[in-house]
Amino acid sequence: MYPKTFRILEYIATLGGHANAHVTTLFRYALSAWFSFALDLTLLWLLVRLLDMHYTLAATIGFIVASSVQYAISRVWAFRGTRRNAIGGYVRFIFVALVGLGIIVGGMIVLVEKFLLPYIIARILIAGIAGLWNFSLNAYWNFNIVRK
Repeated sequence: MYPKTFRILEYIATLGGHANAHVTTLFRYALSAWFSFALDLTLLWLLVRLLDMHYTLAATIGFIVASSVQYAISRVWAFRGTRRNAIGGYVRFIFVALVGLGIIVGGMIVLVEKFLLPYIIARILIAGIAGLWNFSLNAYWNFNIVRK
């Protein structure tokens, strides 16, 4: 199953082999982000529902776990060819993620407390902003893959 699934994901990420390197990197990152976001939402829901944890703490835990998984995927698939070592890259990745986490938790508090949205809806709505932040800084500052 894995090789076939990987081939399908690679086909999507490269637009059937027609995408340039920047687009392929963006699509690979987006696919890894969707996977980690699904993990993040699942953990958020489980921690709130099963452990009765406050949504901001659950969002923090889910985000950190999912970000660590995404780092591993991004390092070997999305940002192939990075010159940064794994530990240094992970430290920078977590730094970027922590700023993204501030965006997420702050946005969730506003959307849940002020606009009375359900925490899952708030998390989904704020995901795009945090995702753009994370991709931009990881692509150009962390993985250092700027191509000419």
